[in-house]
Amino acid sequence: MNKEKIFKNHRAEPYFTFVKKGIKTVEGRLNKGKYKEIQPKDHIVVFNNEETESFEVVVVGVRNYFSFKELLEKEGLKKVLPNAETLEEGSNIYREFYSEEDEKNFGVVAIEVEVVK
Repeated sequence: MNKEKIFKNHRAEPYFTFVKKGIKTVEGRLNKGKYKEIQPKDHIVVFNNEETESFEVVVVGVRNYFSFKELLEKEGLKKVLPNAETLEEGSNIYREFYSEEDEKNFGVVAIEVEVVK
């Protein structure tokens, strides 16, 4: 029996607002650490960087991919990175945070969320 877990996560702008407004519905992360443990029905409390605002989301889907490019192609660029215009731009945004080596070693995970009203 799966017991839902609660995770905490910090989001910088503009992504904090994109998730809060339901514009960004898929989070992409390396498939390691707490992100490897997240399952559907888990809850995530999302904080802004200053920790002055927060809201809660529920995980509605978790899907694994080999790369961020594959994740962006399959999940849809605008669901993952609403401010990116092309797959190349989206891949470059992820490269600012994650190395190609880590991406190959761990794979990536798409975490689909809905804001809890």
